[in-house]
Amino acid sequence: MIFLSAEIINPDRYKKTTRKEIEKRKKNNKLKNSTSFKKANSLKYKKEKKSRLKDKNKLKIGKIENRYVSDYEVNIKPNLNVKLKEKSRDNNKDKNKKKVKNIYFPTPLKISFAIIGIVVIGFISKKIVKLENMPLISVFSNKENKKELQKEYNLKLGITKLDTTDMLKSRNIVLDELSLLSNARLVEINKDYTINYLAAEKIEKINNKDYIIYLNKEYNLSVDDIKSGIEKLKSLGEESPYYKNIININSVEEIEKSKSFKISLQNDDPYYIYKLDFPIEVQNNKNNEGVKYSAQSKTDSTVTLNKNKSGTSLSTISLNNYQDSDDMVADFRDDKIDMFFASSDLTMQLIGKHEYNVKKYRDGENIFLFGNKDSKLFGLKEVRKALAYSLKREDIIKEVNKSFSELIDLPFIYSQVKYKYDIYGAENELLASGWKKKNGVYAKVIDGESRNLELNLIVKETDETKKKIASLLKEMAQNIGIKINVNILKEKEFNEKMQNKDYDIIIADVFVNQYPDIEFLKEYVNINDVTNNAFSKVYESNSVEELTSSISSLEETLSSEVACIGILARNSNLVYQKYISGFEYTNYLKLFTDLENIGKIIEEK
Repeated sequence: MIFLSAEIINPDRYKKTTRKEIEKRKKNNKLKNSTSFKKANSLKYKKEKKSRLKDKNKLKIGKIENRYVSDYEVNIKPNLNVKLKEKSRDNNKDKNKKKVKNIYFPTPLKISFAIIGIVVIGFISKKIVKLENMPLISVFSNKENKKELQKEYNLKLGITKLDTTDMLKSRNIVLDELSLLSNARLVEINKDYTINYLAAEKIEKINNKDYIIYLNKEYNLSVDDIKSGIEKLKSLGEESPYYKNIININSVEEIEKSKSFKISLQNDDPYYIYKLDFPIEVQNNKNNEGVKYSAQSKTDSTVTLNKNKSGTSLSTISLNNYQDSDDMVADFRDDKIDMFFASSDLTMQLIGKHEYNVKKYRDGENIFLFGNKDSKLFGLKEVRKALAYSLKREDIIKEVNKSFSELIDLPFIYSQVKYKYDIYGAENELLASGWKKKNGVYAKVIDGESRNLELNLIVKETDETKKKIASLLKEMAQNIGIKINVNILKEKEFNEKMQNKDYDIIIADVFVNQYPDIEFLKEYVNINDVTNNAFSKVYESNSVEELTSSISSLEETLSSEVACIGILARNSNLVYQKYISGFEYTNYLKLFTDLENIGKIIEEK
């Protein structure tokens, strides 16, 4: 094969030239034919060929790196000896790799390596599992990096349609909390229904009518203060939301000047300790170390609390009542208030591009699916569980109000959601109990009679929300073979069926208070002997500790027996300014759970 060289295609070859130019060309040709020049030219050709191969390989994998191309184009003359050494080193590495592959490991040594590997993996796994099971707050929080808050800050809250600024009369849950914050209290209820003692140092339960209460000396309260506080609430009658807490009190008697007293009730109340969480208004709150805020000042539209020797950064807490949501949001946008409550998407849209924080705040309103304990079908546990598993409650919430609703299982403040949507779990519950599907509906012989799994649900015709929920319940239950007959009734007929217990299931509104309403629960969710025994333990508790333990057991029993099915809990948006801190851990019906860390953040310079 003939290779065309640069000489042959040189156009100057056919031009007229001088003798000097011819002599010069001859010298150049001799130089090119020399051994040293050919050797150098050969190495250069190999180097360029290798470089072109690199470019070709890069094209094969679909990547051309600009960095590589630019390095190649730079006029750098590499040392040929260095390149040869590197090539030799690479060859040696390949040889060493081959040698390593041929090393022989005895079987016992291989087993030892395997055991060590398993132990190491197990140790690492335990560490990972331990880390995963730790609360996120414990894993990631850094107490040393607390945000610095402005001292003596005046916190301003906005609210609409406040019923009254009289804290002992208002039924607004925010003002209710401010009332508890600015007055003495005997006890406080924790989220697990244990008792946190405040003005009461200790409480002894003698029986379901009599309780002995020992006062905490740090609160500077006398028995007379307690008596006058109770009488004040009694005098307000049903105008006060706390009237139900004290109406059952028959007498308050001091025990021999011992900073203790006995409360005697008119009627038995085995869990009355939970109702001792009411405000005790006394005149000397300024000197009361246990009261964080006091000296309330009121107008027709505002309530202001002043700090009372507390360790917080807030000098005052003001609640401002607005007649119109637009005005409230406008003040928020202008930084005239620090936070407000929103319960509609329309109010949230008014905020516009203004930056803010938001936290969900449950306000106690809930919707539950209750059953008639006299219903043969609802009385079967597999039916209740299958029904709970069949409901995709997240979809119900989306249809009703996805922005201001969340799941709830039980009529307890902090109940955990146990029953998730599981269509296979629902059918397995029925199949395991002898139910068989016929024509799309499960059936079973009960007391010698073949029964289809049909449940009658009654709804008022004027309640649009419950009618929508009923329609969704019917559709979801039908998917697994439970038929729900939705009966939409006029109010009079509805009330008659309610009174006569002429239904299987019903959708009900429930307000969940800060303490467990045992009487209400017993009426609607005491469906069998198991739940009845759990309620009996509450009534028979002989001490505060035993009572709180029995309440916890009752909650677990109601959950395991699927005594009722929670649909949704309503909530509001707590909207607050970007520069406000301390509302990250807001609890159910409690806004100021982290009072010491609430305030305005000082910007870092």
